[in-house]
Amino acid sequence: AIPYAIRLILTEYFTTAAATALAIGTGDFTTLLWCKSTDVTTTQIVLRWGNTAGSWANQNANGLYQDAGSWIGHSRTAAEGIKSVSGTATVNVWEFAVVTRNGGTVRLYINGVEVGTPATGADISITPDGIMRLGAAPSDAAFPIQDALVTQAAIFNKALTAAEILNLWNKGR
Repeated sequence: AIPYAIRLILTEYFTTAAATALAIGTGDFTTLLWCKSTDVTTTQIVLRWGNTAGSWANQNANGLYQDAGSWIGHSRTAAEGIKSVSGTATVNVWEFAVVTRNGGTVRLYINGVEVGTPATGADISITPDGIMRLGAAPSDAAFPIQDALVTQAAIFNKALTAAEILNLWNKGR
């Protein structure tokens, strides 16, 4: 059961102070959260961490997005391109969304199950200034959440295993 959540609407978002621990280079990571959205058809950034230089589309960044009825797990730099994988998003339902990067592979899990086709290729080096934003892009608040409840957002400096993700899903529902 979800006991507490933050409601984010349009221009509302949360930003962390800069943290050098988020500058992981080509290291592994996991980003996760629980989310219940009233609109999954609009492009909206649910959780994103990266640098604040330039427009949101040109940043070194990682995150979880919703667009056109899908969850999108994402890792990118302007120079090296984008790795993303998507799976179906459901309106007005609590969903546990997780994106991991392990070596050169980005994976997306929804409700404890891997979805989509893993994105592979060269490692993308993430050297952000350590800003994390829940509900919008770090630089300019682009593509804000339209209306959603969000809770238990977390970033790990390792790729959680499928078993660890399933265990978190089972404990949280």
